[in-house]
Amino acid sequence: MKKIDIWRTAYAEREPGCFPQLASYLFNGAFDRTAIMKTVDTHLDKLKDEFHSYFPNIEEMSTSLNWIRNPFMVQSASIPVRLWENLADVSTDEVLSHNTHSVLL
Repeated sequence: MKKIDIWRTAYAEREPGCFPQLASYLFNGAFDRTAIMKTVDTHLDKLKDEFHSYFPNIEEMSTSLNWIRNPFMVQSASIPVRLWENLADVSTDEVLSHNTHSVLL
């Protein structure tokens, strides 16, 4: 969602650099740029709406699932107690911590 917002902002400021092929097309052709810019802007709006329809609360879910991304950084009991206990065991395992931080994703 953040990237769509970045794209829309950059595009609204007439900076289509995030779409290199479109930028090349817009600046090297003789045609109605306004119509194309409006079409792309409409598409980005619809794209964001579609993402929201499939993932209505993605921002809220994202923060509640941080423990999955990095179990060594859990600070709250926002997960079930049994899972929190198991996570405490994992997060105090120094070998696992070292292996996790040394692997590139």
